[in-house]
Amino acid sequence: MVSYDRLQRIAGVSGWTLGRMIKSMYDTFLGFSHLPIRLMTSLGLGMSALTLPLSFYLVITWMLGNPAPGWTSLILGMVFFFGIQFLLMGVVGEYLHRIYLEVVRRPLFFIQDETQSFRTQDKKAA
Repeated sequence: MVSYDRLQRIAGVSGWTLGRMIKSMYDTFLGFSHLPIRLMTSLGLGMSALTLPLSFYLVITWMLGNPAPGWTSLILGMVFFFGIQFLLMGVVGEYLHRIYLEVVRRPLFFIQDETQSFRTQDKKAA
């Protein structure tokens, strides 16, 4: 992390509206964060893992003689396959996010000012 001192605004007010700030926050969040993709992958894993305890519950309900006809197999299939679908979408999203980061090639930091000694070293090398 590079620390810096930001100067206070001398005059005037910001021209940014609330809508522009929210859009900028949203774009920044999607462009720099792994969280949405990881959330989708975790949701897929969670839904798939939910199938096991749900199946135990439904089998016990069936054994006790109080099943809802057709409901058990339908719900188990839907939860399992939607979980797999979310998991696979998360994996594809991970690949796309990594490709995006490679294509963008953002620098690790920006240099605002150069010192005199750096400029003389650069001229000597040329």
